This record gives sequence, C-alpha cells and structure tokens, in this order.
Amino acid sequence: MNGPPYSKPIPVLYIEDDKGEARLLQRHLGRAGFEVILAHSAATGLALHRERQTPLVLLDHGLPDMSGLEVLKALRSNNALSPSVIYVTGLGDETIAVEAMKLGARDYLVKDPDGRYLELLVPVLEKALQDLEVERQNRRGQFELQESEARFRTLFQHAPEALVILDVDTGRFIDANDNAVQLYGLGIERLLEVGPAELSPLVQPDGEPSDQAARGHVARALAGETPSFEWVHRHASGRMIDCEVRL
Repeated sequence: MNGPPYSKPIPVLYIEDDKGEARLLQRHLGRAGFEVILAHSAATGLALHRERQTPLVLLDHGLPDMSGLEVLKALRSNNALSPSVIYVTGLGDETIAVEAMKLGARDYLVKDPDGRYLELLVPVLEKALQDLEVERQNRRGQFELQESEARFRTLFQHAPEALVILDVDTGRFIDANDNAVQLYGLGIERLLEVGPAELSPLVQPDGEPSDQAARGHVARALAGETPSFEWVHRHASGRMIDCEVRL
C-alpha cells in the first residue's frame, strides 16, 4: 500500500447489523492489511470509536437503534476526534448517500448483490488514509505557524528597542510595540494611522529632505541590504528625537 505511514494492520471500524455481511467484509479487508473491528449496532459502534479512535469508519445506513445518518452526526460532532467515514448503502439508496456526503462522509459505496463493491473498498480506504495524512500535516503546519506567530509577538513586544512594522506601499505603520508608542508619544491607534513622513521633520540634519532620504533607505532594505543610519524623529509634543534606525 502506497499510502500514509499508518502501521499495519490498519484499524477500520465497520458498523453493520448484518453479521454475515460484516464478517465477509472483515475477511476481505483483512487480506489487504486492515484490522476490521465489527459493531452490530450504532451504540456499540460509537462506544468502540470512543475507545479505539479508529481513523476509518465504514458505516451502514440501516441500523437497529438509529440511522446511519444519526451515527454520522454523532461521529462528526467532535472535530478533534472525527474519523474518515465511508458510508455504505444498499441499491436504490443513492439519495441517502448524497445526504451523508453533505453531513461530512468522506465517500460512499453502494452494496450490490454480487459483492462487487468489496473490490472498491481497498482503493477507497487508501485514498481516505492519504487524505487524512494531508489533513494531519495541514493541522500540524497551522499549529506550528500559530506557535511561530506567538513567539514573534512575544519577542516583538518585549524587545528593548522601539519597533515598528511599515507597509511600504501605503507608507503607514501596521504594527508597533510599546516602546515605539512611548518614543513617539502617540497611542497605538493613532500611531497606526501615520508613518515616518508624519513623524519626521521636513529635512534631516544633513540637509536631505526626509521623504527622499526615507525612500532611499527603504529601497536599500527591499534590495536585501540592512541599512543602519542616524535619523531625527518628531515626538507628538513637537520636540525632536535623535535615533539610530536599522531596517
């Protein structure tokens, strides 16, 4: 099997009240490397899933204690533990299968009298496993991104320097830490409405216009350089502040 790295035998919960049909499917999938756990009622199936946390569930529609659609809703109610459900219906129940897909079933199979649907089970389950692995990797990536963003926020806010993030297209700050708020003497809301142009004198001490000098430094940073230079900012009170700026 060229699927995701699940160790064999791969557990599959099959909720089916027909014991003969359930054992037939169990033997068929067992030869393909799956461990089929049988449940002959909805209540037993839900209990087994809570206990085993099987990644794959084959779900029959006609169960003695509730419908397959009700079981599907219960399985999908906990997103963190939600398995990949393959809905199994009889001939003529295709509309029910469509409803199952709307409720979150991964796929569906229609049982035929000759049992040909058994031949489709292995590729369907393999595809479901591959999809589960992609989803797992996506969740891991999202978690790592959130952790990275949290670390950045901590470092950004607690840095000893005044830090701002500039949108070079608009010329406005889009973030600032507490030290920047104190440096400029503006509240964070007001600070994010302005940019370096509003917080600098028209001309820097060397005689170069501030807007022209700022554009030059930003262009160097965008080109991959790390400019470091002296700069005069203007505090909200009007006094000038000598700063060393690094981009």
